[in-house]
Amino acid sequence: MRRNVKEFLCARLWLIYRQRWIVTLVVAGSLSLIVCLHGASGAEGRAYDVARNVFYSGSYELAEKEFADFIKDHPASDKIPEVVLLQAQCRYQLKKFDDALALLRARLVNAGKLADQYRYWIAESLFRKSDYAGAATAFAQVLSDFPGSSRRLDASLGEAYARFKLGDQQRTVDLLGQPNGAFQQAVENQIDDERAIRGHLLLGEAYLGLKQFQKGEETMTRLGGRNLSPELNWQRLYLLARLQLAQQQIDGALQTVTNLLSQLSTITNAAALNLQADAAALQGEVFEQKGMAESAVQAYERNLNTNVPSARRQQALQQIVKLTLAQNKIGEASKRLESFVAQNPKDSMLDLLRLTLGEVRLKEYYALPAATRRNATNLLHQARTQFEQIIANTNNQFAAKAQVDRGWCLWEEGQTGGSTNRITDSLIAFQAAAEQLPRSEEQAVARFKLADCQLNLASYAYALSNYWLVATNYADLPGVQSEMVGLALYQIVHASIQLGDLGSADQAVQKILADYPPGDSNDRSLLLYGQAKGHLNSPEEARQFFDRFIEKLPNSPELPKVELAVARTYELEGNWRMAADLYAHWLAKHADHVLRPDVEFDCARANDLAGNERNAFQLFTNFVAQFPTNQFAPRAQFWVATHFYRLGGTNYVKAEENFQKIYQNANWPQQTELCFQAMMMAGRAASKRQGYNDAVNYFTNLIDKLINLNPSSPLLPKAYFALADTYIVYPEAVPGSLNPVNSFKEAISVLDKITREYPTNALAPLAWGRMGDCYFQMASVDANNYEKAVSAYTQALTNNLADVSCRSIAEVHLAQVLEKQAGLASATGRTNLLAEALRHYLYVVEGKNLSENEVADPFWVKEAAVAAARLAEDQKRWNVATKLYLQLKELLPSLRKTWELQLEKMERIGSQIEPADN
Repeated sequence: MRRNVKEFLCARLWLIYRQRWIVTLVVAGSLSLIVCLHGASGAEGRAYDVARNVFYSGSYELAEKEFADFIKDHPASDKIPEVVLLQAQCRYQLKKFDDALALLRARLVNAGKLADQYRYWIAESLFRKSDYAGAATAFAQVLSDFPGSSRRLDASLGEAYARFKLGDQQRTVDLLGQPNGAFQQAVENQIDDERAIRGHLLLGEAYLGLKQFQKGEETMTRLGGRNLSPELNWQRLYLLARLQLAQQQIDGALQTVTNLLSQLSTITNAAALNLQADAAALQGEVFEQKGMAESAVQAYERNLNTNVPSARRQQALQQIVKLTLAQNKIGEASKRLESFVAQNPKDSMLDLLRLTLGEVRLKEYYALPAATRRNATNLLHQARTQFEQIIANTNNQFAAKAQVDRGWCLWEEGQTGGSTNRITDSLIAFQAAAEQLPRSEEQAVARFKLADCQLNLASYAYALSNYWLVATNYADLPGVQSEMVGLALYQIVHASIQLGDLGSADQAVQKILADYPPGDSNDRSLLLYGQAKGHLNSPEEARQFFDRFIEKLPNSPELPKVELAVARTYELEGNWRMAADLYAHWLAKHADHVLRPDVEFDCARANDLAGNERNAFQLFTNFVAQFPTNQFAPRAQFWVATHFYRLGGTNYVKAEENFQKIYQNANWPQQTELCFQAMMMAGRAASKRQGYNDAVNYFTNLIDKLINLNPSSPLLPKAYFALADTYIVYPEAVPGSLNPVNSFKEAISVLDKITREYPTNALAPLAWGRMGDCYFQMASVDANNYEKAVSAYTQALTNNLADVSCRSIAEVHLAQVLEKQAGLASATGRTNLLAEALRHYLYVVEGKNLSENEVADPFWVKEAAVAAARLAEDQKRWNVATKLYLQLKELLPSLRKTWELQLEKMERIGSQIEPADN
């Protein structure tokens, strides 16, 4: 709904502007022609004056006739080009765009000095008849063929609007934003011209569509310095607020909306009410984003007044109900709607309100636990009453939707009370809805429930007919295909068996199996009737259905596929061992079946997930050898390579070789995500075997490929990180350098790309931490790098994406840096730095760096505890050291003797000093 309202607003503002613009152009055109004919005399001049005066009065139909007569009576007049142009403008004003185009095109050859005007009005006519591609080309021709035309600004803006209407937002930005473009050149000396302002507003809209929010905001901010009319400034602020909201600048957007509302008092024309409604809707949206639901509701409620445009009123009602329901206040939502209906009994939106109220009551019913619904039929009655009032209002646009909802109420009443009459009434309601609704997902629902009613009433043949309509006539509607076809096909089998129509049942099974062919892992895991919600609630029930099917249709050619579906029900339950056994049994039974390669892959995969890695290795290896051109062969090869990688040790070489086969095999698809993953893993395998130069080559080649072929791949930041790690571990891997400092610098350069280009990636805080490690190492050469290390570790610590391990590492390493800095500081500075270092260690030990529901990383707790105990002892903070050594006895029991000796030491020291000093 939000998108539709934005489109409605954009279209309305454009229409207002075009109407003003065209009137201006027509008047300007007529005045120029008056000048051209000044001094004309005789019959020709009088005929022209009459036609011109009628045109100027706005009587375009009569003016068009007068101009036609002039052309007929004075065919040799040198004023014919001007008269033809005016006649075409009459047709344009009368919305006879095709006639205007025909006239202008036919007379273009004789247009003379008015050729640019002819071309321009051709473009305008194409635009008004919604031929935006033709209009864009025509406007561009005016600009290219007539660089000195007086219509240059109009044409440049017209082309941009046409491109915008075509959805080509990038081209719109190019046309309006390029400094050397026609638009920018045309507005250079008339920056306050309304057309210049409109062009920049359109530029901002295009930036919004391209999600280049910052550029759009900058454009609107610069526009604020122009001499804008109140209405244009309102539009600027409205767009600015939307851009800020898109950037999650909620407070900034709220302030802009506040300014927007204050501007309304300066706008007194007919558009003021529309602008006020737009502002209220936007304010509601901002409050929504800020999490202020009640304030949002209050903003939207201002748009429920009867003088508000219907689209905004409908949006307001829907948002109010949505926000109230989101707070789980179904009863309050109902009360709001009931109150509005009672206060506005003659409101034009009354039927929509009734529909919404009824649906809220129906939602309230379905929100109840199934066991308690039997005692809540009053909710169904209240909902049905609203729907029936809508239906009673004949020729209502919501009547068909109300019939669907009424049918649901009656269906539930029939299921609850066991009344056949209620099911019959439900059937009538769904049938009426199916007949009245256009072809849509809603119609498919109505037809499906009609069939359900018929099946319930034992009208199997009619039910079968309607289920088939649902299963076959809505293939292009994704919601029907994904949510209802499986249900319909299940019911077809059920009804067919009841009728004894085994051919129809077999046809339904074939269609289901065709919809879920072996292929993608998700598709292969789908149960034969997994979409049959409410009918087959578990894999166990599915198996029971398959048993019945086999019993009823023992000679069906689809039996091998049904047996596979049974195996896949065990996959759904996670019983991989049983699935593997059934796949193996199927392969022994159907060795020559066309599905054998895919089942071989499924069998290998099931063995892997069952924990039988030895069998899985043999099956995947054989699969690659036997079916090298199968679509799953690359995935099987990937598993084999991963198997060697998991084994480690000398197997890293085999892993690397097997990963290479995936992207080097000419018979397999190249440049796929799997190939890129294989390159990544080959690099990791090379690194594990200490082939660091090879690892660098893998990672750099992968980065180059991803930048050129798939720059949005999630592998790209991982490849950067792996490359940086290689530079850190093996300085010689940096081309042309044996100096470790250079390797750290190169690693920082790579890691910096992650923090800048992927700030929302989970690797960003880890990259900051690794940069800190590099600076820490480089500080041994240049102590100034200690501060850079502190800054990098702090970035890692404070990053919202950092997990507990990342934060713990950063805390410990930051403390280590502070200790190093303390060694270079004065006495006072040294004391403060060591105290700060100890604080960071203790944050990890005491779990103060944990967020809610987080569990500490035991390794870094131990590391922090050891370092903190040592530092506390150095600072003579004996109590702190003692507590830490006691804790270390539990954390590192293998060193228990060491900690006990330290505790004895603490005890001796404690006995030698005053209590106050301890």
